[in-house]
Amino acid sequence: AFVGGPPGRLEGSNPFLLQALGVLLHRHRSLHAQAAAALKAALAVRPRHAASWLALARLEEERGRFGGALRCYERAVSVQPANEVTWHALGTYHMRHAHSSLNSTRALEIAISYLERATALNERNVFCWQAQGVVLARLGRLDAASAA
Repeated sequence: AFVGGPPGRLEGSNPFLLQALGVLLHRHRSLHAQAAAALKAALAVRPRHAASWLALARLEEERGRFGGALRCYERAVSVQPANEVTWHALGTYHMRHAHSSLNSTRALEIAISYLERATALNERNVFCWQAQGVVLARLGRLDAASAA
């Protein structure tokens, strides 16, 4: 059984299904503890499953656990460094939280470096270009932002 046994106990060995369950529980039911359990179960089966790391990062971020979220975003990049989606996620995390940083300019510089990596990996990904333009504009580099 995929979900069976005692209430709240997850069974199964397919990380893709466990990750999908975690996302569904998080996004459509706001069952954060159960979503985290499903995502952690996916990672127990396949620790290099970047999609589960990203989903867990988003969940942690939404719960205000920013240190945990950052570690999950970084882990996603470490397990799939050739994937622009992981770099985009890490870059946009820094972009979203630059305002709360002691050095927001440095946080935006970090964000732009990750977003540039994402764009280099896939120059056709419009989301990478868009995020890069937003960060460049926030840095006051309007000419570069309009080019992005």
